[in-house]
Amino acid sequence: MIFGFFVLINSDNFAHLILSQVLIATGASFGFIGAAHISSICFPVAQFGLMFSLVQTISSLSALAIQILFSSLLAEGADWKNLVVCIMLLGVLIFVLMFFYPSILSESSSEKCTIKSSIRTVMYSVLTVLKLRDIWITSIVGAITFGTFLALNTLWAPRLLSNSELGAVESGVATAILWLGLAVGAPIADRISTLLKNRRHVISAFALLQGASIIILLCSHLTVHFCMLMFGFFAGGHMLNFTVGSEIVKRKYISTSSSIINGFMFIGSGVIVSILALFTDYQMALFAIFAILIAAGILN
Repeated sequence: MIFGFFVLINSDNFAHLILSQVLIATGASFGFIGAAHISSICFPVAQFGLMFSLVQTISSLSALAIQILFSSLLAEGADWKNLVVCIMLLGVLIFVLMFFYPSILSESSSEKCTIKSSIRTVMYSVLTVLKLRDIWITSIVGAITFGTFLALNTLWAPRLLSNSELGAVESGVATAILWLGLAVGAPIADRISTLLKNRRHVISAFALLQGASIIILLCSHLTVHFCMLMFGFFAGGHMLNFTVGSEIVKRKYISTSSSIINGFMFIGSGVIVSILALFTDYQMALFAIFAILIAAGILN
């Protein structure tokens, strides 16, 4: 990621920009799923869903703080390259802290670990998990619920708020509130599903309520901030798809299951954002998000 940011601030053409995005995304992909792997090793399977949803809470709160801070600094005329350098320095700090990780997180194995055996193990695990029909269903539903969240956060919320009377900082805060809702909704969704002893019904309910919050945004006179908070909160239900995935497979495949579901989510997000970018009217785009979420709730 650090190298990707370095390429970004020194890019002078489209090819370098794409290269930087690939490097940043590749580095970032290890963080979230790495947390899932640690959760599956250090905690009982029954607690995996809660611990992983708390990872999402920390991740969302970090995104909230960074988005508000950057919006404020950019509005005051700060150079975006200086902000990226700050992120790089934070990355260096995290890299150094990783050397102090407890050794108990390393899994012991009697087999000699080689590149060839590692690739063979990964491919076998991926194919084993992909054979399960329920993994495909929960991955697709998760891709829709998380994909619509990213579409609103990165594309349509900024466009919608640009037409309002809010300033740059206020618009940044309103968009960032989506992350606050997600931070709160993820662990609460897990607790509700555990209380009701039914993950799938809670996933469907949160998807439908996520869609309902879009209709409220379109038709009611409630503040944009409240509607964004609602949408983010119910989007937190997408973390239950990881929990469902962990309960479908054996414990040793939990990390693989999480990585596959996460991959589906980001591929789905890219497809959904690309399709919704074709809309010129925000009302039609938001209605399309509503329709997709209703389909996800029914599919699950």
